[in-house]
Amino acid sequence: GYFAFAMLAACSKQTKYYAVDLNEGTWGGKVDYYKLAKELIGTYWETDIRIGDSQKIDDLAGFFDVPRFYLVHVDGDHSFAGCYHDLNISWKSATVAVLVDDYDCSKLPGHEVLRACGLFACKHRDAPVGIIHDEQSCAFWIEKK
Repeated sequence: GYFAFAMLAACSKQTKYYAVDLNEGTWGGKVDYYKLAKELIGTYWETDIRIGDSQKIDDLAGFFDVPRFYLVHVDGDHSFAGCYHDLNISWKSATVAVLVDDYDCSKLPGHEVLRACGLFACKHRDAPVGIIHDEQSCAFWIEKK
């Protein structure tokens, strides 16, 4: 919710926010936290947060019944396979870029998110990539051409 709110703060009030939340408190999340995020974000932007498992979704835009998304923010399953799956479904649904939170989180064993992003970037060699890093977090982005 915090990262989403920070991104949305730079957007117009016409921006619509869509999210899938597992609501199981895994990977650092908290059960029912989506309710607070929905209340906070929904105060300023149209919001559609749905409970679901992104690992069971093959078409992210179809899940929300929208054509595509401008930007997709991935911040969920921090396993290699989970992040890689989320990258793939996000890439198919984004028109501009995919942003991945916790890219190089030292609190997570094996740097699974970093490895998934690295493989994804290698498979999309022509796509511009970047890293946003500060003392609190590290994010990876990949742009569509």
